[in-house]
Parts: sequence; structure tokens; C-alpha cells
Amino acid sequence: MHADTFVEFPPFRLDLANQELWRDSDRLPVRGKPFAVLAYLATHPARLVLREELVRAVWPDTHVGEGLLRGYVRELRAILGDDPASPRFIETVARRGYRFVAPVRSRSDRAVADTRAGPRAEQARPSLVGRDAELEQLERWFEDAKAGVRRVVFVSGEAGIGKTALVDAFLRAAEADGVRAARGQCVEHFGAGEAYLPLLEALGRLGGLPGSRDVVAALARHAPTWLVELPALITDAELEAVRLRVQGATRERMLRELAEAVEVLTAAKPLLLVLEDLQWSDHSTLDLLSSLARRREPARLLVIGTYRTPEVARGAHPLGAIAQELKVHGLCADLALRALGVEAVGEYLADRFPDKQLGHFGRSIHQATEGNPLFVVNLVDYWTSRGVLVEHWNPDAQLTDVGTGVPDTLRQMIERQLDRLAPEARRVLEAASVVGSEFSSAAVASALGEREELVEERCEELAGRGLFLRPSGVDARAAGAVAGRYAFLHGLYRQVLYQGLSPTRRARLHRRIGGWQEAACGALVHAHAAELAVHFEQGHDPARAVHHLEAAARTAMRRQAYHEAIALLGRALELLADLPETPAAARRELSLRMALGTSLLTTRGYAAPEVQRAYARAQELSRHMEAGPELFFALAGLFRFFFVRGNLELARELSEQLLRMASAGDDSLLPVAHSLAGLPLLGLGELAAARTQLERGVALYDFERHSPLSREHGDDPGLTALAFLAIALWFAGYPERALAYVREARDLAQRLAAPYSVAFAHSFSAWVHVRRGEAALAQASCD
Repeated sequence: MHADTFVEFPPFRLDLANQELWRDSDRLPVRGKPFAVLAYLATHPARLVLREELVRAVWPDTHVGEGLLRGYVRELRAILGDDPASPRFIETVARRGYRFVAPVRSRSDRAVADTRAGPRAEQARPSLVGRDAELEQLERWFEDAKAGVRRVVFVSGEAGIGKTALVDAFLRAAEADGVRAARGQCVEHFGAGEAYLPLLEALGRLGGLPGSRDVVAALARHAPTWLVELPALITDAELEAVRLRVQGATRERMLRELAEAVEVLTAAKPLLLVLEDLQWSDHSTLDLLSSLARRREPARLLVIGTYRTPEVARGAHPLGAIAQELKVHGLCADLALRALGVEAVGEYLADRFPDKQLGHFGRSIHQATEGNPLFVVNLVDYWTSRGVLVEHWNPDAQLTDVGTGVPDTLRQMIERQLDRLAPEARRVLEAASVVGSEFSSAAVASALGEREELVEERCEELAGRGLFLRPSGVDARAAGAVAGRYAFLHGLYRQVLYQGLSPTRRARLHRRIGGWQEAACGALVHAHAAELAVHFEQGHDPARAVHHLEAAARTAMRRQAYHEAIALLGRALELLADLPETPAAARRELSLRMALGTSLLTTRGYAAPEVQRAYARAQELSRHMEAGPELFFALAGLFRFFFVRGNLELARELSEQLLRMASAGDDSLLPVAHSLAGLPLLGLGELAAARTQLERGVALYDFERHSPLSREHGDDPGLTALAFLAIALWFAGYPERALAYVREARDLAQRLAAPYSVAFAHSFSAWVHVRRGEAALAQASCD
């Protein structure tokens, strides 16, 4: 068949060219691989298609387990409304393959053009019991967003109240209407989380969708600092070019770039951005969320963030303060979900058991669960499993009449559900709970030491029965192989399973999963460093945990997420203290202390006591090692502390020591040494000596060679020398030369592409103009 044909099997129609499935005038949402499976079966109708043939057609040159194929067929049956026991479309031939049994006819694209040219029928809103008002409110906010009024909405409530179900229902309707949507998940960590994790996940998924080259192009043009964190979206050559463009990037630049890229993307098509479980979010993500809400430029953007109210309300969680401030200024809305009413519970029961007269059972369920949707579903499952709704039901009975009993808590109810599983299925779920809220069947198989096909079959069976899991795509990290991905239906399921593990088994599983993930990630292992650190810390392997904590901290520093970097480095130092004192451990501590000093300089200021402690310890460590740049930069950090504190004599002694070290060792350090040596001399009034040092710093500075020092250790030596040389020349009576150096400093700050450097240079420019009595020019520099 040609790619521009349509295949019809009423009431459905496959558009093979555009990879779309239609039911009459409605386009149905179907993912890429399930569509490919359906297309192959429908274009080979009325004959047996062996599993091997189907796999070769859809996944050429890739090993795929049978469980994944069965999962896609199950997904297709759900979309088509097909019954495997009495199939109208896809028939399973046991242990052999599948047959497409519906009558099929092919038509050219011109023959059906008229059916697509007219206005499409409005998509029916998905049914969600008891949440009609909330869905309507989300739709109203999205209409505002479509009109260019950006909206940030927080969907809040207790665990199990239905936040994800509401967002899922809203997204299904929006995506079926062709809206572009991106979704990211915050992950519960045992320590500091990865900076911007849910946003990077959302952007990665958005840029990886078919037909999303405009997303990658927008990121490349307007947000290269984000594209460099998403290497899977571009080639190696493109990645290297982007890395060169983002040198010297700051946190402010990252926030500005993504906001601009979002505005460009939403000019072409509205965007839905969903960030789930913000109670586990990192600080950087919350800062960006606040930045998006505060932008005044129009954007057809709706951001939906979900969070658990109790976990934000009971502590000093930054989300609470951010949400409150945005609400005060009218920059966000809060959609707080309440428990279901008696009528909604009754409606749910009527939908689930249409052939039963349930009488007062809905009221009894509501009383037992207080209307928590997850509790309602689990309680009904529990009683159904005991035969209450099958054998003993009396429409006028009360709960005590049938002796069903009500578990005291939702945890007990989940545990009772788990007790009914086969031991093999429970072992799979327990191992999966250690991997995370979303997991690969390959990771679970590795943790259990079992064949991947067996694990995938058990996951498929659980997902097919709607028990604990749902399918979540594929995992193609392992070369030449594809494994199924799954997610827990609710975080509480994972929590109960994880907490039920014995400490020794939990640690053993963490170690195995960490080892598997290290090998599976290969060259991209640094991108999963925060996650690996958790596995090895919980697996009681502190050496490997420290290694990955430092890697995660370096990534956070590159993203200008210094709050996360400080937390990660602090945790690494705590774990390192438990390791034996060896030369390797001392070198690791020195590296951690230097990174911590740089992060503290940026966030706490030069004069913070924590800065002194970090660099003093680094200085002590480096004295017992071979000569190297570590001691130099440790002393430079201490110099900055004492200089800003006003201890000019001690700062002078340190600067002289830095000059001796640079002169006797690495000459690339000379611009740093000269630029720092001039500062205390200037403060002590020794203008000629200060000018000599600063002019040498300017003469020796080379942008390509020395600008990376500012990213790794704080200030740029060229910018420092130029700015303070301007002050020295002003006081020496050379205002025109001072102003020339200020302009040069401004140009260098622009090349560094660092907002704080630009502000630094402009402040000196304003100072010179004030001294010259040029008020208008000073005001322009301040602006």
C-alpha cells in the first residue's frame, strides 16, 4: 500500500500518511509504536501475522520482548473498544501471533478529503466522576491562555484526592484537539534533587515528539543553555557548537532564555506545561516557575503544577511562599481539590456496577472513606475481592450487616491488596519501588537476577488488570534492545511497597539497581548522577555515592543552580567523613571543598563565614599534597573573604603568596594573581603599585585561555583588573583613561554573557560618570 492511502474499518479510519486514527470525524490519540502495530495488521488483513514478522516490521534491528508487544495490542484494544474474548478487530492466535479480522477497504487521500475538510466535531470531555466543575475551570483558564493571557495554576490536595486523574482527563481532551503538551515529574529524593529535573524531562519529551523540530530550533536559537542539557535532541557536532555558545552562562540567563523560547513557541501554537508533585521539587524549578508567571509579555501558555497540600503546609517548603506571593499579585490560581460528595461516590459505583441496585451502599462507602477517591477505589476493590458485591449484596444492607470490615487506613488496604498477589508479582513490585515511581523492566530484572522477559510479562499482566501499574512507553538506553517502562498508578502504592522492605533487602536492591543503571547509561551517566547517588547511599556504598554526588553538584553548578549544588556537596562531605582517611579521600575532599567554596561565594557573598571555612579547610588539605592549582585557588578564596571583610593587610599577604606561586608554577594563573594583588594596594592608598599590578593583569589576560576560570572559581580576572584599574586611574587624576577602561570592562562583560558581570561593569561606569558630574550618563548606566 502507498503511504498516502487511508485504510477504513468502520467506524475507524487509519490515515497512514499522517499517522492518525479517526473514528468518524474525531481523531483519537494513539502513540507512535501502537499506531505502527495497528497499521501493519490492518494492511495485512484476514491472515495470521506471526509475532516475529510483526516485531521485524515495527522494530527492525531491535530486540523486543513479547510482553511489550502484548502491551501495545492491549492498548490498541482499549482505544478500539475491542474485546479479546470476542474480537471485532484484532484476534490473538495463541502462541503464534495476531489476525486483523475486521472488513477493510483502502481509499486514496482525495477520496476522503471532504470528510476532513469540514470542521471537526467537538471532542467529548472525558468522564471523571465528581470533577466536572474543576474540568470546566481548567478549560476556562486554557481559553484565556489561548487568547494570549498566560496562566499558572496550582492543583492541590491531599494524597489520593485525584490531582493526577484530573490533569490526565484534561490533557487527554486537549491533546486529542491537537494541543501541544509537555509533562515533567518531580521525584522524591532522600537528599537534594537534580536541578530543573521536571522541566528538562518535559522539554526532552516535547522535543522528541514527531514533528517537533520547531521546538529544537526554538531552543537552539533562544535557549541554548537548555538545549545543551538535552543532548539526545541534537547531533554531537551540534552539541559541541551549542556548548561554545553557552560559556559563562548564569542562572539569570537560563531563566530568561527559557521564558523567551516559550514565548516564541506559543506564538505558533498554545502550550500546556504540566509539572507534577511540586512538593518534591528542587528550588531552581520553583524559581523558573515564578519567573514564567511574572513575565509581562503575552504567551499562549498554561502551566499546571500539582502538589500535596499537607506536605507543603506543614513545613518551610519554598513552594508555599512562592505560591502565596504569586497569588497576592494575581499571577497564579489555586484549584484545591476536595473530597467527593455522596452523590459522586454513588455515580462512581453506578458506572462501575451498572447491573446492580446499590441502594445505600454509596453513602456507606462515603462514610468509610470520607470521599477520598483513591480510598474509594481501593475499598471497593477490597470488598469486591471478598465477594461482597458478587455473592452477598443486599441493596438495603449496611456495612455491618455483611461483615466486610473496613481497614483502618489506606496503607492497610493497599497491604491487603498486595497480600492477594502471587509472590512473584509482589517481588517485581517491591524491586520496582526501589527503582522509582517510573521504572524500566530491565532495571527490575537486573535487581532480581531474573530474565527480563519474565519480569516484563508480570508487569504487563499487572498493568493489563489495572493493578498498581500502568504502561509508560519504552526504555531504549541499552544498545540494540528495548525494554518496557511502567509507572505506579499512585505514589502511595510505591511508598507502601518501599517502606515494607527490610533494611537489608532494600540496601541490596539499591546497590544492584545502581550498578545496572551505571552500566546502562554509559557516556550519559553524569546526567543521572543525582539518582545514582541515592541508590548507592541507600545501598550503603558511600564511596560511589560521594562520586555521583560530586558529579550531580558539578552539573548543578553548570546550570547555575547553586542552592542544589551546596546541598549535594554538603551531603557528599558528610558521607566522606565515614570513609577511611586515605590520600584518595583527601583529594576527593579537596575537590568538594573547592566546589563548595565557589558555590557559597555566589550565593552567600564573599564575606560569609561559610566561605572562610570552606577555603580554610581546602588550604589545609592542599598543603599536604603535591603543588597544584588547588592550593592557589583555595588561597584566592580566602583572599576574597578577607578583602571584602576589610582585613587589607592579611589580604595583601595572601596576594603576595599567590604571586609567588603563579610566578614559580603555572603561568596561566598570573592574570589572576596580578588582578587580586592590586586590590588591597588600592584600598591601602598605594595607587602606583596598584596600577602596576592591575595593568600587568590586563596585559597578560587572554579571553579564550582565562575566561573559563571565572566559571569554575568565581570572578573573571580580566574583568576584575579592568574595573579596579579604572578606579586607580580616576584617583590618580586620569578620568578619560578611567572611562576608557570602564568601557573595555563593559565590552568584556558582554563577551562573558554573564548578567552579573555586565551589572558589575555598569556600576563602575555609573561611578565614573557621577564623579564627572554627568548625571544623565550615570543614570543610563544604572538603568
